[in-house]
Amino acid sequence: MQESGYRVAFYLALLGMLGLIGGTVLVFTLPGYLANPLLELNEKIQAVMAENYDHKLELRYHAKDEVGELAASINKMAIQLKNYERSRLAQLWHENQLDEAALDALPLGLLVLDTQYQLRQSNQKARIWLGITAEDMKNTPSIMVLAAQNPALGRLWNAFGQEEEEFLAADTPAEKYGWKKI
Repeated sequence: MQESGYRVAFYLALLGMLGLIGGTVLVFTLPGYLANPLLELNEKIQAVMAENYDHKLELRYHAKDEVGELAASINKMAIQLKNYERSRLAQLWHENQLDEAALDALPLGLLVLDTQYQLRQSNQKARIWLGITAEDMKNTPSIMVLAAQNPALGRLWNAFGQEEEEFLAADTPAEKYGWKKI
């Protein structure tokens, strides 16, 4: 009887040791098993926020559970965003081509400036009149630089006045010539 008591105690101790070892293994591996997919999801979301839609998220251990479904949904969203961005860029390019065609169709030369007098667009008639190419127009930082380089534009610029208040005022010399700020 005493021998069976020792045997029971031995098996209980062995079972306790196995439980302790198993618990220790779980304590060190389970958090990583649960947290790593969430960290990967976070990285993918950060990549999508940075407009890197090619970064694909593949979860090895969670392909069939809710985390795997979430990863698949994020991958699909990234593909849709990439397609949307491509179509939007194509649409903007097409609209820009239409704007340029409309400007080039005008019978008068036209320079489009922003509020800082930076050249934004011009039509072909204006470039011919100024004797510059479209590439020169893109590389010129401001209308003032172009006016200094081109006598015809310099005279026109001086007719408007170089003071911003005068240039933007309702009674600018531009109205004398039938020109209006758009």
